[in-house]
Amino acid sequence: MKKLSVVAMAAMLCAGGAFAVSITVPFFSDDGAADGVFAPENNFKTYIGLLNVSEETREFAVTYFDVNAGQDVTPAENTFSLGPQESIGWRPSTVDAAVEGAGADMPKMTSGIAGSATIYWDGNVGDAVGRIIQIGPGGASAYGVNVGSARAAE
Repeated sequence: MKKLSVVAMAAMLCAGGAFAVSITVPFFSDDGAADGVFAPENNFKTYIGLLNVSEETREFAVTYFDVNAGQDVTPAENTFSLGPQESIGWRPSTVDAAVEGAGADMPKMTSGIAGSATIYWDGNVGDAVGRIIQIGPGGASAYGVNVGSARAAE
């Protein structure tokens, strides 16, 4: 029985083909004004950051899910590249170029202000690290740092 389980697992892995790695932002709210100020006076601003810690250029894809509407809100153009040791930060639902810099050109949600995001790439778990900062009125903030997890590509 043990041998059968090992053979079945190997067959599933081979049938699955390529593997991808992902980092997930489980929830964010990004309804603060696009006013060029890092911390909002009202509502919340979210900043997602990603660092390619590998020695190779990596292609990434980001997907978004709107928790209020219960639907995928990923834009058609959802890929980007980061060179070795390159990083980027962006707001997921709003363009705020004064604080995002190059991140203003990152793929954004097609609609909505609250949701989750998953960032995928081909490579190893340790090739990229991410963080999320969510800042509310008065500077109240929450931080999260994620490490990747292996996941079968869909």
